[in-house]
Amino acid sequence: MTSDMQNSSPSDAGDGAGKPAGGSGLPVRGLAMILIAVAVLLAAWALWSMLSDSDDSAAGDTGTTETTVASEATPDQQNTAPVTAPDGEQDQNGQDTTVDENNREETVAGEGVDEPADERGADPAPARPAGSAADSTPVTTLHVLNNSTVTQLAARVADSLEGDYDTVESGNLPDVAIPRTTVYFTEGNPDAEKAARELADRVNGVAMERSPVLPEETEGEDAIVLVLVEDVTL
Repeated sequence: MTSDMQNSSPSDAGDGAGKPAGGSGLPVRGLAMILIAVAVLLAAWALWSMLSDSDDSAAGDTGTTETTVASEATPDQQNTAPVTAPDGEQDQNGQDTTVDENNREETVAGEGVDEPADERGADPAPARPAGSAADSTPVTTLHVLNNSTVTQLAARVADSLEGDYDTVESGNLPDVAIPRTTVYFTEGNPDAEKAARELADRVNGVAMERSPVLPEETEGEDAIVLVLVEDVTL
């Protein structure tokens, strides 16, 4: 056994020694090619990323510029007001803006400016209200009526007042009860109202407009009626 081991041929040893060398060379070349391929892919990806970022930035800048321009132009367009050209000139569209001075004067004259009285005619005289001084009738007649239980009271008072009026007549008012001595006057006659109030003060009574309870024969613009409900002293 020892001689066989010692007599082994060199070729066997050489074959055993050559296998490791050949087997170790193939994996190193493959790994190098893989690394090169990965490096190329990384470089390509980096280049593509740079180009994409450049395009996005350019698009973003363009959009921002357009938005800024639009925002700057909008206020000017909204605040733009039409320019009114002075009389006799043309506007921006080339149209004549001349204003007829005669029409303008007529328009101005018609706004709050009254026409002269002689041109539109004299105003009619206003209607005179009832009871004005022109419609007053002086009192000339006095009717004295007895509405009390005092006998001959109306006749006695009428005699006392006879010198104050042109006509003084006396009588009775039996069918109605007057609460207080009253002097009645015709409505709308200021003179009659004034005379009635003065007489009412003298007899301690009141003055008021004529009442339907008075006899028809006591009517008249120039007449007042004194109704006595108690004795008076004149």
